[in-house]
Parts: sequence; structure tokens; C-alpha cells
Amino acid sequence: YTLAVDRMNERISHLYDPFHPAILRLIELIIEHAQRENIEVSMCGEMAGDPRFTSLLIGLGLNTFSMSPSSLFPVKKALGNFKVKQAQTLAKKALSFPTSEQIKNYLTDTSHFTQL
Repeated sequence: YTLAVDRMNERISHLYDPFHPAILRLIELIIEHAQRENIEVSMCGEMAGDPRFTSLLIGLGLNTFSMSPSSLFPVKKALGNFKVKQAQTLAKKALSFPTSEQIKNYLTDTSHFTQL
């Protein structure tokens, strides 16, 4: 657990925050190191299927997503809302913030969450 939070434990699950800078920086580091070694990185699960993260993850260099069928349309819709260079700029700026709240505010202020 990167944040040492069990999402299934109702007493502490509220502490889990996928926007936490430690989570996003870890994803960035994994992708960065994998790319240096020509290793493909894919993401499966809630973040991969959450359109709020699509441009951020693309901007971090992720290009393989695995998700439930119900997430396909919202993520596909999110993919049409930006270009890769925009996503890279968005990700770089988002990772410059020290708190998840600031990251969320930045993504909201840049209209990243609009209509998702």
C-alpha cells in the first residue's frame, strides 16, 4: 500500500485518495523507468477506468488501460477532449502541487473535469 490505506476497511477507507501526490509520482516513476528499459506499462482497475484520470495518466506516459466495459465510453469520451502534448503539460503541472486538494483544484480550474 503506497498510502497504507485499506480501501475495504470502512474505518480508514476515507483516507484513500488516488489524487495524492505520492500515488501520482509513483505512477510517473514506474512509467519513466519502464520506458527506459522498453517495458510496457499498463494499468488495470479503478483509476484506469475513471475518466477524471485519463488525460493525467496519458500525460504521465501511460498508454495501455484495462477497465470494465461500463468505463469504456466515458474514458473514450475523455480521450477526445485533449491532445497528448496538452496532457503532458497538464501532468507536469499537476505533479508540481504538494497536496491532492491542489491537484484536484488545478484539474478543475483547467476544465479537465468538465462534462466528465
